[in-house]
Amino acid sequence: MGEAAGTARVQPSRGGRQGAAGLLRDALAGLIAALVTIGNCLTFAALIFSGPWRPFLGEGVSILLVGSAIAAIATAAMSSFRVAIGAPVSAISVLLAVGLAAIAPMLVGQPPSVVLATARAAIGLATLVTAVLLLALGVFRLGRAIRFLPHPVIAGFMGATGMVMMAGAIHMSTGLGLSLETLPEFLDPGNAALLAAVVLFAAMLHLVTRRTSNPLAVPVMIAAGTALAHLSLSALGVSPAAARDMGWLFHTTVSGAGGLPILSGLPLQADWHAIARFAPEIAPIAVIAVLTTLLTASGLEVTLQTDADFDHELRAQGLANLAAGLVGGTPGLITNSYTLVARDAGGTGRACGVVVGLVTFLAMAGGAALIGLLPPFVLGGMLLMLGGRMFWTWGIASRRQMHGREWLLTVVVIALAAVFGFLPALLFGLFGGCALLALTMSRLGIVERRYGVHQWPSTHQRSEDEMAVLARHGPEALVMELAGFFFFGSAYQLYEEVRAAASAGVRLLILDFSAVIGVDSSAVSIFSRSQNAARSEGIGLILSGLDREATALLSGAAAPWAMRAASIDEALEAAENALLKVHRAEIPAACGESGWFARALGDPALAEALSGYLERSRRAAGEVLCRQGDPADSLLFVERGTVAVIVEGTGGARVRVRVYERHTVLGELGFFLGAARTATLEVAEEAVIGTLDRVSFERLSGENPPLALALMRYLVVVQAERLTFATRQLTAARG
Repeated sequence: MGEAAGTARVQPSRGGRQGAAGLLRDALAGLIAALVTIGNCLTFAALIFSGPWRPFLGEGVSILLVGSAIAAIATAAMSSFRVAIGAPVSAISVLLAVGLAAIAPMLVGQPPSVVLATARAAIGLATLVTAVLLLALGVFRLGRAIRFLPHPVIAGFMGATGMVMMAGAIHMSTGLGLSLETLPEFLDPGNAALLAAVVLFAAMLHLVTRRTSNPLAVPVMIAAGTALAHLSLSALGVSPAAARDMGWLFHTTVSGAGGLPILSGLPLQADWHAIARFAPEIAPIAVIAVLTTLLTASGLEVTLQTDADFDHELRAQGLANLAAGLVGGTPGLITNSYTLVARDAGGTGRACGVVVGLVTFLAMAGGAALIGLLPPFVLGGMLLMLGGRMFWTWGIASRRQMHGREWLLTVVVIALAAVFGFLPALLFGLFGGCALLALTMSRLGIVERRYGVHQWPSTHQRSEDEMAVLARHGPEALVMELAGFFFFGSAYQLYEEVRAAASAGVRLLILDFSAVIGVDSSAVSIFSRSQNAARSEGIGLILSGLDREATALLSGAAAPWAMRAASIDEALEAAENALLKVHRAEIPAACGESGWFARALGDPALAEALSGYLERSRRAAGEVLCRQGDPADSLLFVERGTVAVIVEGTGGARVRVRVYERHTVLGELGFFLGAARTATLEVAEEAVIGTLDRVSFERLSGENPPLALALMRYLVVVQAERLTFATRQLTAARG
């Protein structure tokens, strides 16, 4: 059972006897999970139908049980997990209790049938709205998008739910709400005894469940607490009727014991004015349902070692709640705890959830009578324990996982939910989360790196004289690599950076958007100010790396005089050309081919001799000199024009990695290693190419050894220069 229970996958059976054994094991596991589920349904019913709703607790039990039964069967049938148990959850039960408590004063004096119909209609409406939201997110595949809800907001909601659950546990057990006005009433011996019993039972549950993971621990504790309460009341001579009057047992009716809740009352009997007051409480219920579903699926994905389809899970839970809402049941969701109870009890298949649903349906026949036997302090103790753990985990212990300001937002959300309700807390939490995000991103800074073109040159390999000019004047062309999200805060930072660049003597500014993950429309106007500041200071502007979204948003703000480049390399090459044009007086006049050979070989006579071994040809722009993978059987001397080095990837992708100007040699590594060409050489501008094939090189080496030695020395210098260039680029990339 150990290994099979630890995974969500079931091995196919090889025979009917083994299959029957598996079904029996699932049935027993489902029965154990059903006991835990029914116990929690009774607890949640007592929480929701507390205070002025206490007379309808029997009907409330039926509402919880039918919602739980439908959730269990539908989840078992449609979940992406083989073992999955659906049931009402504590967080939503708390919100339903808060909502019903808010409309209770509006129903004073109404006939009991109207009051009950109103409760059923309100709960059914909440379930249907929850179903619609779950279905919509699942159908439109937005399951992962909801995860972007700020963690402090989620923590605040869960922490507030735990706090309200603890207050509800005390109210359910003692009949007293927690407020400054009611504090003196807890000094009454009867109320103090009830409160002490709740706290003591919660502490005992906490200790037992911390020491054992047996799924029957909680049901056994509830049964033991119930038996001990009845024995104590009998020993003290307190009758059941007197115990109910004193608050040690529930007052219940049995009118809602059997059948589906929707069959015993029509929605038209409900007070829809009161339901309109209940409506604002539905939005937090639906949001909590979505978050609970996704958080549970994430947890089960890890625990059951299987992949979860979050959108499928949302659709499955939406359909389950749609069915529950149509019959007046409460929202039910896939649960982590009940699923693991079934798994640990030996369940491996969907039959577990079906058994849970069927047993829960059967429990409706005696649910109202059963809760009449349970002491409120027992169910209140379980609620107090669950709420305390939730409040501690999300409201207190979460401090270790957050920055101080994030945890402060969590505390504020909890306080707002306690004072003003969950909907204002949700709205404030979303606003506060956005504000924290904006503050964090503004502190990160939009400019990731700054460098001049002399520190990170383009792939255009230039002559020594031109490189010397760029080394002297490279700081005049500044590159700003932008990163993160471009919004009003980061756009204003960029505006200040542009102004600072002007005072540093920058002539040309490259703004690289390649690492920008998104652009907000709020940045447009400030971006226009940045461009105007650059132009007023006489700074040229090049925009590179703009994706389609950024181009669409900034197209109206981008100055017509600003140059646009598809890549940073194209922008760097344009900046280098601009600097060389400005400082062209510092570049010595270019020598001819014979002058280049003479300088390269150190001897005009050797240069003239080399020319005799070369086969010259004029090549048009776009012509391919050699292709990647071809044999490297020649050296190529670029006497005029430019040649691009292109690496061809899979699927026809072509990446330009370098551009060489005249007076250089190409293909030397493959030539001497006897390897294939590692890249394609393509003429960028009309060129004159001198080719020295292998036969001619062998003849040159034999006929003129001094020329061969001078040529080899020159090729070593070329390789050293290219290695230096690559090292400088690598250093700049790491810096």
